[in-house]
Amino acid sequence: MTSPTQKSKPNESDPPEARAVFAVFAQALAPYLARALKDELRAGKDPAWLDQHASALGNRRHCSAARRRITEGAGGAEHIGRRWLLTPAAIDEELARSRLRRAAPDKDVRQLADELGLRLVAGGKRYDAHTPDAASAKGVGTQPPRTQHRERARGSK
Repeated sequence: MTSPTQKSKPNESDPPEARAVFAVFAQALAPYLARALKDELRAGKDPAWLDQHASALGNRRHCSAARRRITEGAGGAEHIGRRWLLTPAAIDEELARSRLRRAAPDKDVRQLADELGLRLVAGGKRYDAHTPDAASAKGVGTQPPRTQHRERARGSK
């Protein structure tokens, strides 16, 4: 019997069927072992990688940044199982990016509205459904107040 520290040599007296079964078993198990080994190596023990739970970006922004970097091929990002990993340099780059999206200039909005034949309303004024302005703006006739509808339904008028 060999001690646990000694390497065991394959026994040449094993039947070939046992070796074939072992080879098939090893081939079937190899992808799972590789994934487990990769997860173990990148499981936060490597200071070169940070997952979404340890990131200064927060979970959502970290995961979306990792997805975007992988898609763009920017590097500094990996996806392993349920973990999204970024390098500290990639996290610094993401923190430096502007969080606000560029607003469309008024000129572009007006030009697009003209192309589509739309009329822009200044100030975003909302119309009340019972005012004459609303009827002309929406192209709909005015409606009587709700209480009159109820009275007519009850037959009181």
